[in-house]
Amino acid sequence: MARDPVDVDTQTAALARRLDELAARVLVLERQASAHGLAAPVLPTTTPATEIQARLAADAPSVSSGLLPLAGRTLVVLGGALLFRALTDENILPAWGGIAAGLAYAAFWLRRADADALRPEARVGAVLHGLTALGIGYPLILETTLRFHLLSPSQAGLLITACFAGGLLVSERRDLPTLAWANAMLAAGSALVVQVGTRDLLPLTAGLLAIGVLIESRDRRAAGPRAIVAIAANLAVAVCVIVASRREGLPEGYAPLPLASVVFFALLLPTLYVGRAALRTLREAEPLDALLMLQAPMALLVGLGGAARVLSVHEAPSWPIGAAAALLALGCYLAAFAVVDRRSHHAATFYAYTTLAFLLATVGLGTVLAREGLAVVLGALGLLVLMLANLYKRQTLRFHGVAYLAASAAAGGLLPVAWNGLVTDPRAAWHPITGLTFWALLMLALGYALLLRRDPEPAASVTALLPPMLAAATLLTCASGLVAIGLARVVALAPSPGADLAEVGAVRTVVMAAAAIGIAWAGVRFARRELVPLAYAALAAGALSVLVQNLSVGRPATLFAALAAYGSALVATPRLLGGRLAGTPPANDPGGGPPQGA
Repeated sequence: MARDPVDVDTQTAALARRLDELAARVLVLERQASAHGLAAPVLPTTTPATEIQARLAADAPSVSSGLLPLAGRTLVVLGGALLFRALTDENILPAWGGIAAGLAYAAFWLRRADADALRPEARVGAVLHGLTALGIGYPLILETTLRFHLLSPSQAGLLITACFAGGLLVSERRDLPTLAWANAMLAAGSALVVQVGTRDLLPLTAGLLAIGVLIESRDRRAAGPRAIVAIAANLAVAVCVIVASRREGLPEGYAPLPLASVVFFALLLPTLYVGRAALRTLREAEPLDALLMLQAPMALLVGLGGAARVLSVHEAPSWPIGAAAALLALGCYLAAFAVVDRRSHHAATFYAYTTLAFLLATVGLGTVLAREGLAVVLGALGLLVLMLANLYKRQTLRFHGVAYLAASAAAGGLLPVAWNGLVTDPRAAWHPITGLTFWALLMLALGYALLLRRDPEPAASVTALLPPMLAAATLLTCASGLVAIGLARVVALAPSPGADLAEVGAVRTVVMAAAAIGIAWAGVRFARRELVPLAYAALAAGALSVLVQNLSVGRPATLFAALAAYGSALVATPRLLGGRLAGTPPANDPGGGPPQGA
């Protein structure tokens, strides 16, 4: 509650009267002491309020004694840089002498910032000195390169890299984040401006990649500056790839872009971020941070994808991409299983490395091998990975094995054929079926058999059931598609007129209904929990087929066949599953066993 202003004034007046009375008494005591020859007490010459104000004024830096002198000194430093510019314009200093003097001047003030940062009271001045030095160095490089053409793009790239290295050293040693941010923004911006302005792309791309190496190897804490440099490196490589992959040739005014150099820099980008991160993990068990988890896919997309694009346009061999991808995949697998899994146990890093390894292996093989060879190799690789998963009891390897087998089915044409059989028109899908299609189907069947080698797990978690569930879903979908294509082929060859969409829809619904009943029987007979959801998924697919196709284009005869088959599946599937929806085998079922480790 606020006080009454009248009461405050009254109390203040009373306090003033008391002070006057105390002053009068002190004066009387001093006179009596003088009359008896005693020394008068020494009283403070300042009141407590005055002393407090004086101390506050001494401790808190004022504008007149702190910031204004720093601002004035900064202006004087900038004026010194302009003095070198004036001496060069008046031909008192030669052009190269003016450039050297300006860069030496910037280096001096950067060194001064490094020295001042050791004193806590001078850290603000150190930051201003550092920013001033960078504000002198980078614009000087830009102007002498783009306006006066005194520096070549290669020289500009070297000087930008050197200027960044100096700023990085000071900001890291003295923990000056403001200087680190400004250094990264100025270096990345200057390099991109010179790259576009001179139309000589390779030197500045090399400079940005060198800057990326510097900041990734030195200041790992500065996530913001590292992200700025990473984005600039991605842009520089992307510009090189876009210009070099033009089928009509380089645009007018651009410097030559040798194919080998463009591919080298494109592959160097993922090597810098993915390979170096894996190497650091192998050596120091260092986990991936959030920036690298985002930058690694971008570097792979821009680097490997860009290199593949350039090589494809120029019809050059693609083995460098396969070799680089294979080495990076091997490094990621080693970092995940040999270090992260055994030492640091960092889950996010483990899954990031294994995912990158799978993508690298798949992309690398896809760029080197033709479709037939890719399907065979991916299928064999999937079986090998599943064998290792059973040997070492690794859940992640089971996921990867299923993923490799699915990629093999896609490369072998099995997944497109199944799509034609179950979704589009199976009558036109017979000609894509080759021996490679059945090879991919065999690989899927063998992979699912390897996943079944472990004893059934009544108490297994959902995660443990996912690999066999995904493998079974892929296998059954592809097999159902092939069966639908075969039945449609038989109907088309019947004595009656060729199969139409009504007959195709009926065939498809019959296949899905039979699949639901068969999956339910197998799930109960062999106590496979992962098959129970697939039976209901088959019923859902059958219902969709009835609603979308049978009811819209069906005739009475085809509708009778479709509805009878689907109705039978609706009755038989729940009855087969009975009370075992949770997947628990009966007590006398020899398939039950103790839970196994993931």
